[in-house]
Amino acid sequence: MSNYRPTRPQHRAKAHDEAHTEDAAHDPADDAPHPLIYRGEAKLIGTQDALVALLARLRAAGSFAYDSEFIGELTYLPKLCLIQVATTQEITLIDPIAKIDLTPFWELVADPSVEKNFLYLLGEACHLGGDLPSAQTYFDRLASHYPEFRNLRAYLEVFDFRNVINLRS
Repeated sequence: MSNYRPTRPQHRAKAHDEAHTEDAAHDPADDAPHPLIYRGEAKLIGTQDALVALLARLRAAGSFAYDSEFIGELTYLPKLCLIQVATTQEITLIDPIAKIDLTPFWELVADPSVEKNFLYLLGEACHLGGDLPSAQTYFDRLASHYPEFRNLRAYLEVFDFRNVINLRS
């Protein structure tokens, strides 16, 4: 069994267990507020007008982080089901299933004058492809921006939005 590679759920379960055994007493809510981390409620974007307003705020902020989730990512026909966007001022969830035109969003993503952070997305892609060393490198680079969030890489390796969000409603 020298070619054995754990499945993604097995790897996530192991990383989850390791993250919790290293510092089980630590509660991130006890950490001092970080100026780059928005602590308020996430907004849901489901209309074209709300998307246009969000894009204006993102452009004004000058930088943002984003990630995306797909239904059926292990099939030949994945469907985009969620885009997560964050700045220091807000966290927003864009619902692509709401039949809104995402072209303006992708144009903003392609705009070189606006800084984007998608280290998590790159790490997740490597993780899904079985390239765990590269995934860990991307997760470590992202974690370096948040030194007070202990075990962030381990958290990123196990966290999966598909287990948190009910996409059937």
